[in-house]
Amino acid sequence: MAVQSSPMYLLEPYRGIFEKVQNVDLSKVMTRVKKHQPNLDSAEAEKQYKYFMYLCCTNNGYLPVPNKLVDEVWHSHILFTSDYSEFCDQVAGKFVHHCPITEDLSGVELKDRRQTMADFSKKHFGFYPFKQGCYSDCGAMADCGAMAN
Repeated sequence: MAVQSSPMYLLEPYRGIFEKVQNVDLSKVMTRVKKHQPNLDSAEAEKQYKYFMYLCCTNNGYLPVPNKLVDEVWHSHILFTSDYSEFCDQVAGKFVHHCPITEDLSGVELKDRRQTMADFSKKHFGFYPFKQGCYSDCGAMADCGAMAN
């Protein structure tokens, strides 16, 4: 996949993190994703996953809530344990844990977490890159077009 160019307004150290995330080779991961999810837009999923992982690495330990596309790639990336661990060390400087959403997280809390991800996206990118693949039950993302503004 072609490397996304860094948004012009990103400052160091964020620009360096963005470039590291964009340059990671996910070919093995994406081959697995395509095999298990043949109807998934794999190019879009990879692009969104890289934006997502950038947010994971730059928001002081806050773990954003992924959409369906991102979650599929993340699950596959984690299965390549050595690659995933190396990626985390090189890009985040620590292991980025996957914390699944549990039943004890209320709908309001989930909506707030998704809204926070939208806010972080706008702050870092100037747009919301996760429109395709949003969850249909997401109150914060019910109108993804509104998140892009």
